[in-house]
Amino acid sequence: MSSGFQLQTERLLIREARVTDVDQMHTLVSDFEVVRHTGSWPWPACREFTVSRTEPTQCTSALNGMVFLGTDLIGTVGTSAEGEFGYMLARQHWGKGYATESGKALIAEVFRHTDWPKLSACVFADNPASSRVLEKLGFTEGPKCEGWCEARNGRFPTRTFTLTRPHT
Repeated sequence: MSSGFQLQTERLLIREARVTDVDQMHTLVSDFEVVRHTGSWPWPACREFTVSRTEPTQCTSALNGMVFLGTDLIGTVGTSAEGEFGYMLARQHWGKGYATESGKALIAEVFRHTDWPKLSACVFADNPASSRVLEKLGFTEGPKCEGWCEARNGRFPTRTFTLTRPHT
C-alpha cells in the first residue's frame, strides 16, 4: 500500500502517522482504560514505545492510520501485515460510532488494495463494546482463546472474529 495515505469519512480523517503526532498519541495511551483493551501497549505508558508506534510504517502490506476528529487525535485503526485488524479510541470518544466509521473506511481501503481473502481480529472477552463494533463491521465470531495483555501483564480470555472479503 502506498505511504502517505489519507482517508476522509463523514466526520473523521484517517492518515498515516507523523512524528508530530507523538504528544497526542502519548496522551491517548496514558489512559489505562484504553490500553487495557490492547495486546501490546504497556502500562504505565512508555514514551519510547509511543514514538516507535507513531513512526510512519515502511511495511507495504499493512495499513495503519491515526484517526482525527478535526485536529484532535482520537485513536488509531489498522491492520498488521498478517491481516489482523485493530483499533483503539480515546475514552471520551467511546460510544459515538467513530470505531465503526473509521473501521469501515479502513477495511474498504484494505480490500481495495490487497488480495487478502479475509481479515481477523481478537478482543478481550471483558470488552463487549469492541465485539459489537466488529459485528457491525461484518465480522463473524470464531473460537474463544486467550491473548496476552501487556498493560495488565497477563493472559486473558479473548473472542476471535473473521471478516471475509466481500464478493464484487
